[in-house]
Amino acid sequence: MLFLVAVMATFLLLADEAFLMARPETKPEAKPLETAAGGAREPHEPRIRQPEVSRTTFRRQTRMMLVTAYTAGKESTGKEPGDPGYGLTTSEEPVHVGCIAADPSIPFGTWIYVPGYGWGVVKDRGGDIKGNRLDVYIPNLKEALEWGRQTLPCVLEYPVEQS
Repeated sequence: MLFLVAVMATFLLLADEAFLMARPETKPEAKPLETAAGGAREPHEPRIRQPEVSRTTFRRQTRMMLVTAYTAGKESTGKEPGDPGYGLTTSEEPVHVGCIAADPSIPFGTWIYVPGYGWGVVKDRGGDIKGNRLDVYIPNLKEALEWGRQTLPCVLEYPVEQS
């Protein structure tokens, strides 16, 4: 009986891996996972993304980065509802959970895994975001302040075009 359970578990793990490889755009949610008690828990280690097209590969790099949080409000952006550009990223998309502000040396569209936050995409810039700094979007001011300043090992995935 124990052998049968082990075989089924192995089959399910392999099937899950095959499914993820067939769907290269699949990413974990860009917010912390919650436990039954309501507290946040760490997401699993990020999986390597598969290329969307045969001529694209990804370069993966882990960097220690200072990560802060921002909101769309005046306390983070200086803008209030009704101001031009309120709620929009530098790339002119509406801000949402999963938006990350990064230094211009990290191109727009780069996927970044931030422990405790999850996967996000670089879609924004910030005046104080220079070098190895990131700003992750959290819509609630209280939660953004609770995030604070954290130095974390972040995983960056850059698409690299092949000739």
